[in-house]
Amino acid sequence: MRAGAVLAGGLSKRFGQDKRFFKIGEKNLIQIACDKIRETFERRYLIVDENFNHKIEEFIIIKDIIPKKGPLGGIYSFFKETEENGCVFIPVDMPFLTVDLIKYLSELHENDIAYINFKQKIYPIPGYYSRNVQETIEEQIRKGNFSLRDLLLKIIKKVEINEKDLIKFGNPEILLFNINRPEDLNEIKIWLEQRSF
Repeated sequence: MRAGAVLAGGLSKRFGQDKRFFKIGEKNLIQIACDKIRETFERRYLIVDENFNHKIEEFIIIKDIIPKKGPLGGIYSFFKETEENGCVFIPVDMPFLTVDLIKYLSELHENDIAYINFKQKIYPIPGYYSRNVQETIEEQIRKGNFSLRDLLLKIIKKVEINEKDLIKFGNPEILLFNINRPEDLNEIKIWLEQRSF
């Protein structure tokens, strides 16, 4: 079983508080994301900012080498700090991702990147990233470019999960719903009636 990681180094500016510890039901967002990774992978990582001082059982904590640079910075830190050949990365703020979708991403490991395209919108995360992209990431960082979408354009050996594939795992709009603002909680209240955590 390959490695899985939760990207949890965000600033939560629009949310107004540290959303990683916001509770949905009985669990906070970090617990929800880590439970999905725990269920799927034997080697588990949590990528966080330099101020994170919590321990998560059965997870190796990796702190961002270059702070506040988003998911690409987290992936960069992962490959610098581990010997893993590849990893499925999920964001801390997508609580409705399913374990089956995460497993499917891991099955696409023959590619250098596996990502989602839903309604012509690219979702680089959640996604699978191979160590083969490390050199390209480092080149981007040297140029001050931390865009995952730009990375996707440069990588040839990649696979896209489209809407036809995505609906096998549930309603794509719910699967890919991420919490950015307090207003998003109104939609969550509705979905909580349809799903337990």
